[in-house]
Amino acid sequence: MNDQQQKYLPTNSQVIIFGSGQTGRTILDVLNSSRRDVRVIAFIDNYRSGEFQGIPIIRPNDINNFENLDKTVVVLATQERVSENEMIESLKIITRKLNLWSPFMGPDRLSSKLFDELVIDEILDTLKFGKILFRKVIDARINGSFSEVESIWNLQKLEGKAIKPYFEAPYILPPDAIVIDGGTFDGTEALEFSNMANTGFVFTFDPWGGEFIPKKSLVHCAINIEIVSAALWSNSRIVYFNQNLSPGGEAGSYVTELARTDSEKINAISIDDFCLERNLKRVDFIKMDIEGSELEALHGARKTIVSYKPKLAICIYHRPEHMHQIFTYIKGLDLDYDIGFGHYSDNILESVMYFY
Repeated sequence: MNDQQQKYLPTNSQVIIFGSGQTGRTILDVLNSSRRDVRVIAFIDNYRSGEFQGIPIIRPNDINNFENLDKTVVVLATQERVSENEMIESLKIITRKLNLWSPFMGPDRLSSKLFDELVIDEILDTLKFGKILFRKVIDARINGSFSEVESIWNLQKLEGKAIKPYFEAPYILPPDAIVIDGGTFDGTEALEFSNMANTGFVFTFDPWGGEFIPKKSLVHCAINIEIVSAALWSNSRIVYFNQNLSPGGEAGSYVTELARTDSEKINAISIDDFCLERNLKRVDFIKMDIEGSELEALHGARKTIVSYKPKLAICIYHRPEHMHQIFTYIKGLDLDYDIGFGHYSDNILESVMYFY
């Protein structure tokens, strides 16, 4: 950690993490790996109780049961844009604060070690487009200020240059393209892909079978779209989905192989297995926006990518380490992809890496 971060987290600090979801658990992992002198004594959560890795999950009011609160650092791992004063008021205590985090900022400020600077430099040397924006997003994730990214985004909107995710790279899908759409949500992208590949086919993957697609959406009557009721993963198996329950409790839903008491059991399939089952002779395009499961799913698509070299549009913002790990994995396949980067918001969300 740098000097500025050290002053917020003194040696031998006692820490309570507000939020026991993915962001809170990422913060715990970083502290365990890089700050062995720090002791995390509890998670605070408005919607959960129990424990995680032997650490109790408590309600805000229970914080007063702990001693030495005047020497305790509260790490805020929340989803909303709430002020520090509002958070302190919800805790009903006066305490020192490390930082304020939300999905707009993430846990990255805790340690720049989440980013491999040598790989970051390699990415910057490699990118065909998006070099300056990538550097600014990385810096913003480390120092917690997205003001420059926000300025760029607002200028793009003002000039009418704001582009939607997945459609910025300089490639054109052939009309008969076979598309794998990882992450259906409301079906918007699946429908756009089906219009571009109007004589091809789109397989869109959603563990809930398109539950969030509006009833009047044209997705339901498109003859070249199939909604596949499965998550994408590194292998075909049962996995567990941890839903975004609350602004204070999660930093984003995610899939894991380990069950929790509140996990939802879902089916998962690898892209390689799916292509084999469906006897697909080619895949032209793969998009992934799957709540932090992108790297797992890419491992499960290795044979498909090596065999067919599809164009890829992969979200890399759900987990900070994905900002460089996904680049490293695809580049390691030695397929001579051109690579680009786009960012489509004024905050931490919507970073996409393109391989084409």
